[in-house]
Amino acid sequence: MSEDFPGGTKLLGEFLRLKPHTYDGQHRAAQEVANLVQKYNLGSAKILQYPVTEEVDGVEITRDYPLVQILSEFGPMKSNEDRGTMNWLGHLDTVPLKGKQKKSDALIIEGNKGKGRGTLDMWAGNISYLRALRELSLLGNARYKIQTILSSREESGSEVLYQALQNKDLEEADCMAVTEISTDENGLIAPVYHARTGRFGFDVRMSGNDDHAGNADRNPEILDGSCLRYLGRALDELLDDARYFSIDNQYPGDTTGVLPSKSRALPNSITADPDGLSLPYAAKLHFNMFHSDPNLTAEEALSQLRTYLLSDKIKIPSESLQVNLEDRKGQPFTDPWMTEADHPLVVAAHTYAKEISENENLPLGGASGVAEDGMFNIPTVGWSPVGQHAHKAEEWVDLSSIRERTLWLNNLASHESSLT
Repeated sequence: MSEDFPGGTKLLGEFLRLKPHTYDGQHRAAQEVANLVQKYNLGSAKILQYPVTEEVDGVEITRDYPLVQILSEFGPMKSNEDRGTMNWLGHLDTVPLKGKQKKSDALIIEGNKGKGRGTLDMWAGNISYLRALRELSLLGNARYKIQTILSSREESGSEVLYQALQNKDLEEADCMAVTEISTDENGLIAPVYHARTGRFGFDVRMSGNDDHAGNADRNPEILDGSCLRYLGRALDELLDDARYFSIDNQYPGDTTGVLPSKSRALPNSITADPDGLSLPYAAKLHFNMFHSDPNLTAEEALSQLRTYLLSDKIKIPSESLQVNLEDRKGQPFTDPWMTEADHPLVVAAHTYAKEISENENLPLGGASGVAEDGMFNIPTVGWSPVGQHAHKAEEWVDLSSIRERTLWLNNLASHESSLT
């Protein structure tokens, strides 16, 4: 790599000094990313802005948050080849500060180990993306077009990324790679993980004259404030703490031209009221559940969801609740679980990670808490070589992982055969 391009640790420090855990800091960081892309010819960068309504100091305000899109092509184009696109997805924001970290990001570097809740993990990944783009620009051997996406609000529900996708502001891609810590509290080596692709469909009907049903379809405040919020909580509880599910419009005649055909649910809240409501005094919904457990049966998921909705936490009367599996018209539920054996992206990601880590026993697992894979609906893999206690105050990252992540990303981008 050219000597004038900043080293990984130096670049990480420069971005952390911009305070990306703050609103203004995320804007500063987005602009600095765009500046680096232009200075070192890493592709073309855009800073997109999306409104988010939130409570700040007890007052509800709406303000714009940034998303950086970088498009890069660094390889020869064969005449008979249709170059695919690979996403690299990162966070401009960080895990919200807690406890002693209220006034700072609590970043400490001890030797080759960096400590800091959330910020170090997210930004070590972002630095890896930038350095990988620089190396690919010098080598010119990328088989894929790379779309690097660095989004705000990823730790708060992905509202920014969701708007970008809904507006079709991003290019469609064939596959995606992410880098975050994914070890457990025992500090076991981080596995190569891959996106959940399992899906179960449910139909839920709530009837009766109360806040979570009744006239919900005629009263948006009741709908937003209770009925669907319960479902959002239930799904978040069930689905590996995922932050994504969609509600498809099954009954368009009810609210045609008023509400979107698909809604985005977040933990404890919802960003849009969905179509699909039935008669007065009943809310009738269909939604998809994405999961990462290959052993989870549709019946188990159905039972968990029903139990949750009837629990003391939600208190929906049993006589007013119906929860049914989607009518598959005679087709059985089959789980399209993506495994090492049946998808080339997982094979390549696992192979390269084992080579880089020099660990033949590197585990392979399903993603947990990766919201974006359900939103993009493309094959997704992730790896963060060395780290522990992800998103907790005692989190640490081995700074050499920046180099290892960079190499892993470059290997995927320049892989000789198709990964899709």
